[in-house]
Parts: sequence; C-alpha cells; structure tokens
Amino acid sequence: MMKVFKNMNLPALFCGALLFASVLAFASDSSDFEGRYLRERVEEIVMPESCGSPYREAPDFIQFYHATLLVMAAGESNSQERLTDLFAVLSLRERMRNIFPNIGEESPIDRLIIAQLCNFEGIEKAKRSSPAFRFVIAPTSNELHGHLVQIAPRLYQDSRKLMVEALAAQAKERKKFVDLERQWGRIQKLKSLGEDKIKNLFDESSF
Repeated sequence: MMKVFKNMNLPALFCGALLFASVLAFASDSSDFEGRYLRERVEEIVMPESCGSPYREAPDFIQFYHATLLVMAAGESNSQERLTDLFAVLSLRERMRNIFPNIGEESPIDRLIIAQLCNFEGIEKAKRSSPAFRFVIAPTSNELHGHLVQIAPRLYQDSRKLMVEALAAQAKERKKFVDLERQWGRIQKLKSLGEDKIKNLFDESSF
C-alpha cells in the first residue's frame, strides 16, 4: 500500500481531491434530485412496473427518465446532440407544468416520455423466452440508453409540438378573454351613457 502512494504524484492527487470537492459542491447547488443522485448514486431507482396499468405512476416514471439522463450525461460515449434533445424534453415538460399548473398529474409530455419507456420495456420483454419473466430496468441499462438515443429527435419534436399547441391554445384563450373584456367595457360604457342621457328627467328641479 505504501509503495502505491510512494509512486503517486501528490500535486495531482491534491488537484484530484479539489476537483472531486468541486463536483460535490456543484451537485449541492444543482436541483435536489440531481445533487442527491450525483452524490449518492441512488441505486434503488428503477423503472416502475405499471406500464399496463391505467393508473400509472407518472412522477416515478419521470424521476426514472431524469435519473437515466444523468447516467447517460455522466458518460462520454453518447451523442451530445441526442442528449441535448432528451434534456430539452425534460425542460419542456417542466415548463409545461409551470405554465399550466392545473394540467393534472400526467401531462401530455409525461405521456410521451412514459410511452417511450414502456415501448422499450415491451421490446425487452419480447426478447425473453417467457413474457411473464420479471426483470428490472435500471437507469444504467445500456440497452435503454441506446433506445433513448435512437428516438431522441422524434421525442423532442413531438414534445415541442405539444408545447407549441398548448401555447397557441393559451394565446387563443387569452385573446378571447381580452375580447370579452373589451365587449364588457363597451357595454358598460354605453349603459352609463344611457343613464346620463335620461338623468335630467329626474333632477329635483324638474319636479
């Protein structure tokens, strides 16, 4: 053991320690989930087993998708452009939930993400000799990484389209509200002018 450390470059070791400390500090400043995942490597996160259920665990699926992206981004073998698309989908999903807080537990972009994860599960199950064979899909699955890299552009385009449609619908509703507000203002103005027009009939001096 002493021999190993004797031959080590101590300045390099010190710089490595500083770099590791910087990574931990960065993780602490990141979102709670990302920081916790990068610091502790939450191995218990696995893909939910509710693809066939009408009451799917949407938050758990999204957390699993997020964890998978972190694992993929930490490596250097995946396409940066495709990973950017996958993270853009996550950002679009968060923006949609912020802009439309009453959207419900499972947003349209959530459904796209879950559909792709469940599609991958179906592909993997089909490879097994028995469809009932139980297996666990982890964020470290190379097969899952390959699947997500392959569908990344389409997933991004579909998610972007959903956001564009949602924003267009929101703008349409806002215009409708502005038009109604303008119409209501015109009605109230004309009503007030009508009241003013007959006011002199009821002045005390006219009786």
